[in-house]
Amino acid sequence: MNLFYLLIRLGLGQGPLEGLPIVEEDAFKALDIAEWKKLGELATKQALMGVFVDGVQALPDDCRPPLPLYLSWVAVAAHLEKENERLNLRAKELVEGYQAQHIPVVLLKGQGIAQFYPNPLRRQCGDIDVYIGPVYYRAANQILADDGGEQGSEESIKHMTFEWRGVHIENHRVMTGFAQQKHRMAFLKLLKAWFPQQIPLRTVGTAKLPVPPVAFDAIYILKHAMEHLLCSGVGFRQLMDWLLLVSSHREDLPVEHFMKQLKEVGLDKAAPAVWYIGVTYFGFVPGVWAFPMDEVLGEVLLKDILLSGNMGHFDGRMGQRPSGYWRGKWWGYRMSLARVRRIRAIMPGEADAQWRYRIKNLFVILKNKV
Repeated sequence: MNLFYLLIRLGLGQGPLEGLPIVEEDAFKALDIAEWKKLGELATKQALMGVFVDGVQALPDDCRPPLPLYLSWVAVAAHLEKENERLNLRAKELVEGYQAQHIPVVLLKGQGIAQFYPNPLRRQCGDIDVYIGPVYYRAANQILADDGGEQGSEESIKHMTFEWRGVHIENHRVMTGFAQQKHRMAFLKLLKAWFPQQIPLRTVGTAKLPVPPVAFDAIYILKHAMEHLLCSGVGFRQLMDWLLLVSSHREDLPVEHFMKQLKEVGLDKAAPAVWYIGVTYFGFVPGVWAFPMDEVLGEVLLKDILLSGNMGHFDGRMGQRPSGYWRGKWWGYRMSLARVRRIRAIMPGEADAQWRYRIKNLFVILKNKV
């Protein structure tokens, strides 16, 4: 694990290569192909393969894995770059299509947050999420449908999904869900302070696209990660998104004010846990930014991440989802509540109200299926 953390630190540019201790260089040289494969599998489970390859490429030639394995990883990274370029283009086309119809739109997560990585094209990519808001939500859905978008089978509380021009799209009427009403209201207050009147732009690929303000994004990105943590699990990539964002914009996030906002939305325990992992394992340097760290909760979170992997896809504790729509839904509900009990201390307020929120979401799905 120490070698894995070191490779991710190198891939993120967290320390110069000359700072690599000789004992760790020797440790890389001592790895056999099976051990190298285990490192690669771990990077895949944590959705950090692109960063991992950057780290391997930062090693001296004689410390790298056998050439066939190394070249196979380089090929994966090259494919990831092409996928990111394609998603950057689709994000531009999607945003411009909505803007042409005078619909306010904001690019969420993904391609926008990738710009904080040393190599944006090597961030593990997925789909494209945009926030429309409730006013223009139906109109935006109709625009995608008219342009050949194939609508998903289920509409949740938050969004409708589409397959459009070979990309999975999520049109959000709700940016993120909260089980606690007081957390939701605090988040909406922060959102209304800038949307839709003052939407900043960020360079994504060859275009400047609308994104949330950094101070708001620092709350939203963490909330999104913790929402997945409660539901199924997160990988290191979700943590890395937040760590890279906040560490590169510390001047925009005065600690006392930032912690006050995090507490208002129920993230005041999660943030110090994530920052602890970033500083302790991935080489993020606190400097003068005296953000608190929580070792106890950080280690709880770390253990869950290593067991569950990206989005919980590799969690051996989950078992096999049963066949059948309703049996699958009930299984998912029970498994998610079991997760909530295990990691409750990281987000206690949201965890305690999860059962009501999940039932509410299920009724929305049922209503839209009828």
